[in-house]
Formats: sequence, C-alpha cells, structure tokens
Amino acid sequence: MKKPLLITFSVLILLVIAAFTLQNNQSTVLDFFFWSAEGSLAWLTILSFLLGALFSFVLMLPSWFGKKNMNKDFERKKDMLMNDKVELNDKIKDLKAEVEQLKQQQQSEDQSTSTGDQPSNFDPIR
Repeated sequence: MKKPLLITFSVLILLVIAAFTLQNNQSTVLDFFFWSAEGSLAWLTILSFLLGALFSFVLMLPSWFGKKNMNKDFERKKDMLMNDKVELNDKIKDLKAEVEQLKQQQQSEDQSTSTGDQPSNFDPIR
C-alpha cells in the first residue's frame, strides 16, 4: 500500500520540478561574497534547496544519535527496574509467608495460654 503511494508522490514531485525548470530557464547570475556563478534560475534554485536540505540534515544528526543513546539508557534503566521488581516481589512473598508463620505461631500460643494456668483477666498484649 505504501509503495504505490510513494511512487506516485515521487513522480508528482519530478513533474513539478520539470515544470519549474522549463518555466524558469532564463539565465541569472549568483554573487556570493567573492564568488560568482551564472546559470539557469531553476537550477540555481534547485541547487540552493538541495544545499539547504543537506545542511539541515547535517545539523539534525547529533540529535538523532543523542536519541539513540537516550533510548539505550532507558532500556538499561528499564531492565534494572524490572530486576528490582522481581526481587521486591520475591521479598513480598517471603514476608507474607513469614507473617503467616507468625500468625500461626501466635494462634498456637493463644490456644496454649487459653487452656493453661492463666487467670481469666490475663492480657497477653501487656
């Protein structure tokens, strides 16, 4: 689906460039500081566009590479956090098991004290 659309768009751009070149074929002089060039207005315009696009591309390269490095850092941090999560889940399971064990121990102590020699007003919490 994308390929026919890309081909159609490319052909359309080429037709626009060809029409622009045919309609702007008068000769013109380009002066830049001590440098001078003479050529077709269309070709000089297209050349200046391409140089601007190349310059923009070169200026954007550092940000693209920076994003790649940032993505690597995020992946590394995500992996560390996932490992921490697993470790914390294991600790939670261990603590829950310990709490259950302490509850059972407390219940067995309560049962032994309720049948034992303690007075009826005995408070085990104090």
